Amino acid sequence: MKPASENKENKMGTMKIPYLLFNMACPLTVSLMVQAMYNIIDSLFISRLGENALAAISLAVTAQNLMSSTAAGLGVGINALVTSCLGKKDRDQASAAALNGILIEFFCMLIFLIFGLFFTEAYFLLQTDNREIIFYGVQYLQLCMIGSFGIFGEVTFECLLQATGKNTCTMVTQGTGAAINILLDAVFIFGMFGFPAMGIRGAALATVCGQWIAMGLAVWLNLRKNTELSFSLKRFRPDRHMMAAVFRVGIPTTVMASVTSLMSFLMNRLVAAYSTTAVAVFGIYNRLQHFVQTPMIGINSSMVSIAAYNYGAKNKKRIMASVKWGLIYGCFIMALASSCFVFFPEALMSPFQPTREMLRVGIPIFRIVGFTFLLSPVSVICSSLFQGLGNGHYSLIVTTSRQLVIRIPLAYFLTQFGDMALIWFCWPISEVCSILISIFLFLRIYKRRILLLETD
Repeated sequence: MKPASENKENKMGTMKIPYLLFNMACPLTVSLMVQAMYNIIDSLFISRLGENALAAISLAVTAQNLMSSTAAGLGVGINALVTSCLGKKDRDQASAAALNGILIEFFCMLIFLIFGLFFTEAYFLLQTDNREIIFYGVQYLQLCMIGSFGIFGEVTFECLLQATGKNTCTMVTQGTGAAINILLDAVFIFGMFGFPAMGIRGAALATVCGQWIAMGLAVWLNLRKNTELSFSLKRFRPDRHMMAAVFRVGIPTTVMASVTSLMSFLMNRLVAAYSTTAVAVFGIYNRLQHFVQTPMIGINSSMVSIAAYNYGAKNKKRIMASVKWGLIYGCFIMALASSCFVFFPEALMSPFQPTREMLRVGIPIFRIVGFTFLLSPVSVICSSLFQGLGNGHYSLIVTTSRQLVIRIPLAYFLTQFGDMALIWFCWPISEVCSILISIFLFLRIYKRRILLLETD
């Protein structure tokens, strides 16, 4: 009889794909939604400090996303390598890959710590000359960056849980961190239960506390529950080949996320030429957009593991089934999200106490950009497959083309007409282009790698 831990590992090679994808993506999606919810609640509380405070965190979110996306991108590389080793039944290599991945994440965290200590004010000066926005932004972002060990540790150990199919444990860690953040937000921002009112700095402190506690819980769950991996340091040696394997998948994923952050940074600069109101509205959109996109993130993360495992097991049929069901789930979910943004933009903005000007600026943004949610599943699912098969650079091509090569020049061109509403049409145009690129690269990888696999 096989040990229980092996049975759990083997579900990625035996469970029916529709149920496997749902079972893996659903817990992760729920936890990500809770996590995204505390970003929204941050914005809700901060909006009560004024429009400039809201604009400040809208500018800060680009750097925040870069930090969390770096952690998550490298986590995808760790996940893919560990899962592939497990698919080959090599637990010693999987454990070595996990430890090398942890070391990589630690050194990356130090970079953001240095940024937080010395470069936050310069970051805001690149985007605005409004002294109040800069003051609020530095207070918020500096603390988030200095406390970045929490988010890097949390994401790393959660990815190790995902790599062995323990997504329910990931849901527990992320849900716990998010709940603590939500509970502490009001306490630290407005001053309750004996704590002083810390304003926008209190929101940052609540975020950091939630991340550190979630990290501690993720470490504990790995040590107690993740029996497929050994975390013993007795025979550990840094392995440049394993680190290179993590970077091959992780760096393109990280760069993809960095491209997203750079796109947001450049878009903020473009819309800031119109007003700080536009910056605040774009920040609200980004928070809500991240919330409704979490199911796609859950599907993406789960598909990377499924594709990597079954590629290691040389099972072509299961790889293609994961693509099919990823598209089915993704299209259904994003159709619902698109409907909300297109038909109910005012209702989505109302909790943030919008002025009439914010509504005037925001409603066209929500409707035009919200429509593109319908188009996103194709690119996301193809990117998941590329990453799972170790071709993360294909995902990088898709993302860079969509968000920088096409979107930003087109947005700049549309600003020349003087109507800010026109800028947002760069979204659907760039999404259509990314679909065409994704299909071309999918056919390429299908012919060169997937067709060559044996089907069980």
